[in-house]
Amino acid sequence: MRRSFDFFDTLGVRRVLRPEDIFNLLEIRLVAVHGKKFVGFAGLRRAAELAAKERQRDRDGGWEVTLNEIYNVLRQRTPTFDWDNVRDLELEIELQHILPITANLDKLKAEESAIILSDTSHSSDALERLLTQSLGGCVINRRIYTSSDLRENKHSGKLFHMAAEREKINVRSLSHLGDNKYSDVEMAVRQGVSAEHFAASQPTRYEENLGQKQLAYDVRASLSAGAARAARLAKPSDVVGDQSTIWDTGCGVIGPALLDFVLWILKSVSASGVGRIYFLSRDGQILHRLAEQVVAALNLRIECRYIYVSRQALHLPSIIGTIQEMDWEWLFERTTFLSLRTIFGRAGIEPSEVFPLLPAGLVTSANLDQNLAEHLRAAIEAVFREDKRIHLLILQAAERKRNVALEYFRASGLLDQGKRFAVVDIGWNGRLQRSLSKILATATSTRYDGIDGYYFGLIRRASPNSNDSLFAYAFAPEVSVDQPLSKYRYLIEIFTAADHGSCVGYKYDELLGTVVPHLEASIPESGPAWGVPVQQQAVLKFSEYFLQGCLVENVSPDGMEKAVVLLNIWLFCSSPSRPEADGYGKFFFFEDQNHSVGHELASIQSSLDLLKIAIGFAPRPHGNFWGEGAIARQGGLAAKILKLSYKIYKNARVGERTFNRSRAGANSAARIRS
Repeated sequence: MRRSFDFFDTLGVRRVLRPEDIFNLLEIRLVAVHGKKFVGFAGLRRAAELAAKERQRDRDGGWEVTLNEIYNVLRQRTPTFDWDNVRDLELEIELQHILPITANLDKLKAEESAIILSDTSHSSDALERLLTQSLGGCVINRRIYTSSDLRENKHSGKLFHMAAEREKINVRSLSHLGDNKYSDVEMAVRQGVSAEHFAASQPTRYEENLGQKQLAYDVRASLSAGAARAARLAKPSDVVGDQSTIWDTGCGVIGPALLDFVLWILKSVSASGVGRIYFLSRDGQILHRLAEQVVAALNLRIECRYIYVSRQALHLPSIIGTIQEMDWEWLFERTTFLSLRTIFGRAGIEPSEVFPLLPAGLVTSANLDQNLAEHLRAAIEAVFREDKRIHLLILQAAERKRNVALEYFRASGLLDQGKRFAVVDIGWNGRLQRSLSKILATATSTRYDGIDGYYFGLIRRASPNSNDSLFAYAFAPEVSVDQPLSKYRYLIEIFTAADHGSCVGYKYDELLGTVVPHLEASIPESGPAWGVPVQQQAVLKFSEYFLQGCLVENVSPDGMEKAVVLLNIWLFCSSPSRPEADGYGKFFFFEDQNHSVGHELASIQSSLDLLKIAIGFAPRPHGNFWGEGAIARQGGLAAKILKLSYKIYKNARVGERTFNRSRAGANSAARIRS
């Protein structure tokens, strides 16, 4: 069989959602150079193509026209204008925005005798240039047959016959791949051609949302939707199964939201005059990589650093003088699993130090790794709160940890004289910032000016240093309207998962002669095996494509519609497809920083158990249980019935109405000051 390929949306895809958006980009450039007389040119360009086709039909009954013939229509209307230059500019815009569909280009490169068939006004020479551009400058020799050159198209089926005739083969020996279900498949089959439909170039629901039509053309909306689709179609061929779903989600859901979050941070920091940002591990890893990408692309004068911290690394060293209520809340945080070893680990004390101080018969060393019942948790917490000897042990452990932590912070530049800085984290309380601020304030040899903290969302506010500020991007406790995303915090944390283990503290490295972060040797969550690297690559690919598009069109990337990118997150969380639920539902999640016991986010349950959970007759398996995901993993009629009854799903429907009502107000950042 001889392989043949469609071109647009099969081998290459434009960095805009709709083909006619190329005309809108052309109009914007013409207006910038020639003024308001070119306002409305996009509509004029479409009308000229239709007029050229009607003339061709009147001449010989055909319908296919060349780009020159389209611009001849415009030339007749305004003979004195240089329309050849505009025609060339249109092709230049096509060249600047064509991007590869990796899987199909790999197939094309593997088939030396393959040909290309395209219904287009562009010539075969133009498509050859586009093909070279989409391949990143790699020239391959493939014969290209276009409807404008041959005056016949795939839509009628005749282009298949003409190409076969020129190739001196029987049309039935062609095996064709294309995205148009009618022209590339149905009409091909009618001609005896073996045909395969390439459906992946159809926009997803998330891409449709990003590129939804406005009253006026929105460059950023078009570029963000096109970049999301192009990034999805640039998926490496070895990314398959659940990781394929993770890649798609990274391009269409996570990438736009996280990039918009980072752009908001950089814009805010630039306005404040702060020149350095610290991205807190591990949630900050992908945010830091996005920020570096933006800073390089836009040539911003902001220094972005990545710093290793965690709840365990900061909360204990921040206990100074007395143990405050928020410290007790952290030490005895009500996770699904809580053992004595977990509590001792948080407090930095050894079991042998504490057991002699506990009331006889309360617990024994045999209970060290067992999940404590509620009454035991309460009893042990009461002993810890009342016994001053235990307080002293905790304070001594905190001081030891604090002294080492300060050396790491000093080496990281956190204590540079007169250098106010910002920190970035995903959320949700600002407790890491509070703890960091308390630790830095003890470094009396250096003036400490406070911290600006930037968060994806906040559900409550940990009391910071008087000079500290907390800013929230998506939701904040002071906002009165319902915040539907706040209940999916565990999923948003997966969106920012890192490729390294958690920081459990700091230690002196004799070889390096300095204090370094002490990282867990392995990633406790599913990590690389689940697809964290794939997710990050997809997010960065979206960002790369979007930023490139903005630079080409000379528009600021800042300004994607926040309500839309957040709505896409909510749609994913509240109404996942079965592949999405399978891919993300298998993520192994830990509630506590000691990684005592983990759970699949949307573990498989029986239909009966899910129904009991839905109507409140059974508890959720764990605190971060993704009910909608577990339901979607059921599939079939059972999933539909459960989805209707599931309380979270009903709440999410309320959230959709909230998004629609508050869309205009959602674009204003919520600022939280102490």
